[in-house]
Order: sequence, then structure tokens, then C-alpha cells
Amino acid sequence: MDSLHTTESAYWKAEAERLAGDNARLQAENAELRARVSELEGQIGALTEKVTTLAKLVFGTS
Repeated sequence: MDSLHTTESAYWKAEAERLAGDNARLQAENAELRARVSELEGQIGALTEKVTTLAKLVFGTS
């Protein structure tokens, strides 16, 4: 029974380490994606302003 406990304990320790690694990788990926979303939101804002300006030039102010 002691051998089984040791094997099971080693398994769960390895599993915890694997999950900790996955967690760290996913947190880093999440941070990168949040930065990309922020960058894209800025681009959307700039493009929206350009469209508004061009629409005013073409159609005038209404």
C-alpha cells in the first residue's frame, strides 16, 4: 500500500507541476492577447475618426 501511495503522490505532484506550467503559459498568452486587443481598439478609434472626417468631406455636415 505504501508503494501505491508513493506512486499516486508522484503522479499528482507531476500533474500539479504540469498544470502550473499550463497556467503560466496561459496567463502570458492572455496578457499578449489583451495588449493586442488594446492595440486594435486604438486602430478602430483612429479609423472611425478618419471615416467620420471623410464622410463630412463627401456628404457635408448634416
